[in-house]
Amino acid sequence: MSAGQEGSAPLAGIEYRCRAGQAQDSFVLVIRPDARAMLEVQGPTGVRRASAWLDPAVLRRLVGALRAGGFPALRQAPGQAQPGTPTRVLSVTGFDQPGQIELPWPDADAVGYGAVFRILDSMAAQLGGPAWCGTCSRRSSTI
Repeated sequence: MSAGQEGSAPLAGIEYRCRAGQAQDSFVLVIRPDARAMLEVQGPTGVRRASAWLDPAVLRRLVGALRAGGFPALRQAPGQAQPGTPTRVLSVTGFDQPGQIELPWPDADAVGYGAVFRILDSMAAQLGGPAWCGTCSRRSSTI
């Protein structure tokens, strides 16, 4: 995944998880170094999987959003998740500053990663289609 800029580390991989209050309501989106995205959605009717190759422009937008947000630093401490509130977990490897963040679903904008999660949620929605509905969020926009 060569979405890095001159003098910066290339993006090696991303794992984005939604941990819901219930085990049957979660997903994981993995972006591999070869730009293949894989989604696994665990819903009430079972597990569904989808995969696709990502457009380089989308990867550039994602890398730009990670840099603009200062990943993995947080602008402010995330709030405490209330029982039943989904949490987001984002792990990035091979990036300028690799790391992991975990926060309650609604806190993405407050901690500086609203754009990052809108891109990732859009990827998940496009890959998951109907399987995506009813998981952690329906708050996705179109890429």
